[in-house]
Amino acid sequence: MERQNCMKETPLVDSIHSIEDFKRIDEQELDRLADEIRSFLVERVSHTGGHLASNLGIVELTIALHRVFDTPKDKIVFDVGHQTYAHKLLTGRYEAFDTLRTTTHHTPVDNQLFYNICCNKNRKKRF
Repeated sequence: MERQNCMKETPLVDSIHSIEDFKRIDEQELDRLADEIRSFLVERVSHTGGHLASNLGIVELTIALHRVFDTPKDKIVFDVGHQTYAHKLLTGRYEAFDTLRTTTHHTPVDNQLFYNICCNKNRKKRF
């Protein structure tokens, strides 16, 4: 999917179609990747709405978790879905970002069980 009206080019983010693509990115490029993820999130969330601050604050942590752990074999648990935007990008799911806050958007639990094993979807379930 080609992104339209993007204010900043994000070639590293655009190259990630799976977790394997992310893991092939050289360690020297991870700071640039974090910058691209932030630019991508600011641009997308400014158009669609969504949770921005919680995602901007967890970018490096999410990159580190995916570098250290063997996902999806090793499970990463986020306490709320609105901290998972960088996680979705690193696992190759950026195409769904245009559907944030729409009736066609899926929560992390709905359509991505391969990576997301639980979520506090309705704030009724607890770990």
